[in-house]
Amino acid sequence: MTQESTAPKHIAIIPDGNRRWATTKGLAASMGHRKAVEEGRLRKLYQAARSKGVECVTLWGFSTENWKRGETEKKILFELFEGLTDTLSSDLIDDKIRFIHVGRRDRLPESLMSKLIQLEKDTSSFEGFTLCLALDYGGRDELTRAAQKLVNSNVAVTEESLALALDTAKLPDLDLVIRTSGEQRLSGFMPFQSVYSELLFIDKYFPDFNVDDLVDAIDNFGKRGRRFGK
Repeated sequence: MTQESTAPKHIAIIPDGNRRWATTKGLAASMGHRKAVEEGRLRKLYQAARSKGVECVTLWGFSTENWKRGETEKKILFELFEGLTDTLSSDLIDDKIRFIHVGRRDRLPESLMSKLIQLEKDTSSFEGFTLCLALDYGGRDELTRAAQKLVNSNVAVTEESLALALDTAKLPDLDLVIRTSGEQRLSGFMPFQSVYSELLFIDKYFPDFNVDDLVDAIDNFGKRGRRFGK
């Protein structure tokens, strides 16, 4: 028998295509990044997901491989992330949503990291919905850090202990991963958490991805049969 699907508990979005979106419009690459994080856009997306019964949304903003990009682009990205964190600080408190930063904490600019940590503290008491922002995140890096954490703590490595040592400890596994821009790969995103994820690749650059697209994705998930190996 096929297990009946309901709304996904945890959705991840790989927001790909910002620079290509800008190129198609004859704009500087930075304008694609700015469009992606423009004020109010992210709030509309997570509110739509929440209204559909989703418990957690994760967005991948900066990968461990993105450090290979030019210094100017990285500087712009970090400035945009700081501005986004400032906006989220008031929005998430008003909406009573918990915030979690996923990824390394030793390489991001100190000013950005301090804001991320403060936002985690300010929203730590909220329950029911969680927003995660993955910055300086890579799946292999996360697994390596988690395994080293267990070794340092002299804890046996089991599936359960490893799950609790991940950045997403105590969050539900990913039910649905959405990648924009038409690229059909996960690029190492959360390999442990996505083992039974449904995958949806959308042929639209992230700056053009909207609430209707997200709602359609959630509805599409509800029509899929999930067997989990049974």
